[in-house]
Amino acid sequence: MINNKTTSNKATTVSDAMVTNILVIDDDPGVIELLIEEIDNNFSDVRLISATSGYRAIEILQNNWDFEVIISDYIMPDGSGVDVLNYLVNKKCSISFILHTSSLNPSLPKDVGDSFLGIVEKMDFYELNMILTKLFLG
Repeated sequence: MINNKTTSNKATTVSDAMVTNILVIDDDPGVIELLIEEIDNNFSDVRLISATSGYRAIEILQNNWDFEVIISDYIMPDGSGVDVLNYLVNKKCSISFILHTSSLNPSLPKDVGDSFLGIVEKMDFYELNMILTKLFLG
């Protein structure tokens, strides 16, 4: 499943240069919809793309590096969030990465780099919004 939704709360047309591209990864389509709704309600000028597995997200990334943020579940049956994070680290990619999980102790690579923004408990929208706001405001 790929959801490609561009949102803008402004009356004017938003050029692609001004849009923040976010990749949302979760094996539960319901969680993806909740995340998209939450981000859409709190941030303007975002394009949200979704994938239902880590390996599908890596396929998307192989064809498009134009993401500023990735929000990924940790445990998924077809490629985990850590698989995606390892891919980014190995490619020396600077896309900001947030792990969105219900797992209490995710096992992370030793060197996650400066782009790793942290772990957010699943459905903790307050914490997620705080991280995104800090990222977007610089």
